[in-house]
Parts: sequence; C-alpha cells; structure tokens
Amino acid sequence: MKINKNEERLLIIFILLLLSLGYYFFVFEKQKNRSEELKVQALEEKRKYDEAMTKISSLERKEGQLKVLNSNISIVTDKYYRELVEENIIVQLNKFIEDTKFNGKVVTFNPIDVVEMEYPMATVKNPDSTLKEFADSYKLGKEIDSSVTGDTTANISTDNSEVPKKSTDIKMKKTVATVEQMKFVVEFSESSLDSTLDFLKAIEENGKKIVIRNIDIKESSGNIISGTINLEIYVMPSLENEKEENLVNDNNGGVDVAFNTSSVIEDKKESNDFIMMLKPYKSSFPTVVLGKGNDNGSTSYINSTNNKEENVELVLKEDGGKYYCKYKVGNNSYPVAYDGNGIEFTPSGDEIRFKILSSSRIDDDKASVKIKLVNNTNKTVKVTIEEDDHKNPRVNIDSEGSVDVDKK
Repeated sequence: MKINKNEERLLIIFILLLLSLGYYFFVFEKQKNRSEELKVQALEEKRKYDEAMTKISSLERKEGQLKVLNSNISIVTDKYYRELVEENIIVQLNKFIEDTKFNGKVVTFNPIDVVEMEYPMATVKNPDSTLKEFADSYKLGKEIDSSVTGDTTANISTDNSEVPKKSTDIKMKKTVATVEQMKFVVEFSESSLDSTLDFLKAIEENGKKIVIRNIDIKESSGNIISGTINLEIYVMPSLENEKEENLVNDNNGGVDVAFNTSSVIEDKKESNDFIMMLKPYKSSFPTVVLGKGNDNGSTSYINSTNNKEENVELVLKEDGGKYYCKYKVGNNSYPVAYDGNGIEFTPSGDEIRFKILSSSRIDDDKASVKIKLVNNTNKTVKVTIEEDDHKNPRVNIDSEGSVDVDKK
C-alpha cells in the first residue's frame, strides 16, 4: 500500500508522539518518583545529621560541665582524708606535738567506724549508698540518682556534737548518709597555754580537716594546764582512686605538700597569691583552672575546657598603697565586671607569688595556656611552674613589669 507524503508525515508525528508518551510514563515518571524519594531520603538524612550534631554538641557541653563539677567536688573534698590510715595520722599528730613543743601524746584511738550524718537536701529519692559507695559508683560509671554536698570545718566545741548544716530556701528534708570516722584522744600534762594553743592552731591550719570535738581541762595552775583533747577525722573518698601518701617513712611528715594533683587546693604552710592547674583534655577535670590562693570557698576560681591553646590574662595593679587583681581564662573572667582595677587583695609577702601546677601530655593532647601577665605594682611577681611537659610545655608566659619565672 502506497502512502502519500502527508500521510507519511502524519505517521511519523504519530510514532514520535507514541514514543514521547511511552518515555514520559515508563521512564520520566519513574525517574521523577525516584527523585522525589531521594529528596525525602536526603531530608531525613539531614535531619538525622542535625540531631547527631546537636547531641554531640550537647555531650561536649555536658562533658565540660562534668569536668567543672569534678573540679568543684575535688576542691572541697581535697581538704579531707582520702582514707583512714592510723599510722599516718599518728605520725602527723606526733609531728604537730614535736613542732609546737606541746607536752602531750596520742593515748587512744578508736577503730574506724561508720557513722550516720544528717544533711539537708531537696525532696527527692533518698540516697541508698554511703559516700564511699558514691565514689565507687562514679568510678564504675554507674548512674547516681542523688548527690551529696557538705562541708565541715575544724572547730573547738564543748556542747555541740552535730555537724553544722547549711540552710536553704528550698523545701528540704533530713536525709542520712554514712561516712567513715576515726576518733583520737590526745592527753596533755603540765603543758603551757601557749604551746597548747600552738598545737591547736597547727591542727586547724593542717592541709587536711581534723575536727577538734572538745577540750577537757582537768587541772590548771596559772599558765600550766592538763587535760585531754578529742579529735575526729572523716573520709571523703577520691573520685580518681587516689590514696593517702604513706607517711610512716616520709621525711617531711607529709604536711609540706603544696598541691594535690587532683585539685588546686594548696597547703596553708605555703602561701601563694594565685594558683593555676593545667590538666590533659582527657582528664575528668577542666584543662585550665585559675584562682586566688587560700580561697577555701573557691569563689575566685574560673576554668575552661578546650583541647587547644587557651588565652589567659592576669593583671595586677597598685593604687594608693592597695593591690588589685583581675584575670581571664578564655571567655570567663574574675571579677565578672572586668573593667576597672579589679578585686583588692593582700600580697602574701615581699613578692607576689603565682604557682602553676602543670602536667605531662598524653595522646593527642593540645591543651595549653598563653599567659599575658601584666604587673603594675612595686613588687616582683614570682611565677613557679611545676611538672610541666618537658618536650612540649603547656605554659607560655608573656610578661610586662617585674616578673621572675622559675621552672622546676
């Protein structure tokens, strides 16, 4: 059958139309649906990615908060004994007796006992564990449903047998925890009042808390007294498995240690105006902690947690015979209102002493500090750096004014 040219053109157009329709329904439509599915999958994957990044950011923030919490806990608990070792405590008490020429001796001590301590806390589930179990649970990574905070101070008391309790506006209830305790009795005979007071002062100024429960004076003749002193010692277990140093064969009696590597608390026998602690990034503590010396309340401490070099600034100024300080660690500052002279402080001596306790690097550890130290006073700032990494030091100081740096 012959077809003319018009019919041939129509046939070609019809065939092309059929091919176009076939491509649209059997190829293009499927690819379009697949494209829509891929777009939905892409959006879902982006949502998952955003959620993961949010969780990572949250974990990093919580890790930083946990390190700050660990640091605050350690600042408080470092003033207490990690464990009760009778020999160590007797050696320490005998050293106090010898140094103060106190005519006394440790006559009795009770075995380690577990006693109940009441403390106020918000209306939550009562804790089931003791302080030691609290620390053990932390070390094992278990979930802890309640927290215990508190502070006891060395004191002289004759009628108060309860540990002081904090007050709060929050509705509180009494909760009982158990803690290890050891009691000692020191008997003194024909001891001068001055040496007795020196002995008590040595106990109070000791780096570890020893509670002076009461003093019983049995005989008195002018400046000469006799009697007994009851002492109590409590244990605050370490979160990092730290043990008390064995003092039995220790030449310095264990009372001249300036820093404990788990905190920035210094011994009162060594006065530093400012102290800094540097830790590895993988430590359970902040990488940088800076504060004023002998700050028992730790209100002056600021910190930062970063696996990089942190900018630190310490500015000292003398104005009208008074001394002022202000400092920054990253975005944190003390005082918060950083303008002006800062906070007044009293130098511990002829020099302004700044002690830095660093640490060796581990693994991919980049934590370090670049310190800008500005001294606008008539005193020299004595900077002592201890235990810094020998190959790659963490501490870099850029100073203005009279500054003397000693690396040990």
